[in-house]
Amino acid sequence: MLPPELQEAFRQALLEPHPRDGIWTIRNAAEWLSERLGRPVDPRRAWNWMRRLGFAPLRPRPRHRERDLAEGEAFKKTLLHGLPPEVPLPLALAGGLGV
Repeated sequence: MLPPELQEAFRQALLEPHPRDGIWTIRNAAEWLSERLGRPVDPRRAWNWMRRLGFAPLRPRPRHRERDLAEGEAFKKTLLHGLPPEVPLPLALAGGLGV
């Protein structure tokens, strides 16, 4: 259990960017709590406290450094939208296991 004053301090900290890298991950939250409590905090416990306080850890999706933004957008727009309704979807896209 976190004391009420530490809960409020944690909530306020989560409202700001993380001091080290700007992103509050579960590991960053566990380290923050460990420093304040003076004992190790399991990342799963930090996740529980973040959820209780109404937050979720944020981590941006990885991006390929050499990606072509225009090509990616064109691919997303034409992948399935151009298929007539009678064309069956591949099993992997239809939710099947695909063999």
